[in-house]
Amino acid sequence: MKKKFKKIAYIFYLITVVIILFEISYRYQIIDFYKPELKEYNSKNYNKNNNSILVFGDSFSANNQSYVKTLQDSLPNISFINNAVSGTGIIEANLIAKKRVIKAPKALIYQIYVGNDLMDIRKKSNASNYPFWKKVYYSISNNLISFRFLNYRLSQFKTIRDFRSKLDIPNPNYIKNDTIFSIDKYSDYEKQTLNGDQKLLKNSILVEGDRIKDFNKMLKKIETLLEICKVGDSIPVYLVVVPHCSQINSHYKNKYKKMGLSISQDSKYTIYNYPFIKGLKKKFSNKNIKIINLLPALRSNDRENNRQYLVNDFHFSGRGIQTTASEILKYIKK
Repeated sequence: MKKKFKKIAYIFYLITVVIILFEISYRYQIIDFYKPELKEYNSKNYNKNNNSILVFGDSFSANNQSYVKTLQDSLPNISFINNAVSGTGIIEANLIAKKRVIKAPKALIYQIYVGNDLMDIRKKSNASNYPFWKKVYYSISNNLISFRFLNYRLSQFKTIRDFRSKLDIPNPNYIKNDTIFSIDKYSDYEKQTLNGDQKLLKNSILVEGDRIKDFNKMLKKIETLLEICKVGDSIPVYLVVVPHCSQINSHYKNKYKKMGLSISQDSKYTIYNYPFIKGLKKKFSNKNIKIINLLPALRSNDRENNRQYLVNDFHFSGRGIQTTASEILKYIKK
């Protein structure tokens, strides 16, 4: 009995050591954990000198057909280095930047998504509608952030993708050709996330309740990103804020109603200068930092034959990508 106990204790000890070492390696990016994405989203000969514009963000940026490619095609004399990774937030952006940024860039783009960026700061492990296993995972990943990376990598295996409804990040290959809305086809990630934390959108967009602390923490971490990237007070910084589709108009709101998901009726939820934007503007009033609020452009361009978001997903359609690129170009070309 003692031998079995010692063996179990030894195995537990080894697992603990491995977890700690892996967490340290990830936090300090001893190796570049996201190097495959860097290679995938950038040409082999991308320019690493200070004439480059660095891009950080999540799945709205991390795609070979995202707005970053449109920017690159529009400005061939400038090198855009796409450091974005699907399913990540400002915490991971800072880790990636520490590993890669050696000298100040020509400019910095940090793409923010109001739909779940505060969830990336803190995953709500006590939400009543989440299953037990997800609560456990969220609780662990709030402290051991390397578990988020493991989850992300697992989601990329073909055999696991079929079960992505059990994972916690959207499929990075999100471009779809669906033309008809279907509750069954709509993003499993979105449905499960918002059903599990029904106040996530409201509290994030309006910066209310238990997301106030997360918002303030995000602001501090954005400041850290600016320091890591050595932008100072003279290098242009563009904080590109992607709204949730339900902020655009009733077309998208009705989809969520059909899925049984609650959307806030507060008037501040859909105004252009909503609390999330106001908070960013208040914090970053520097002349070199521009807040690019995409809500006005996406709303004005969204029509029945020109939808800015995908039919069965919360990401941009091709038209939404073009709108985003056009808005960013207005600032870069100034």
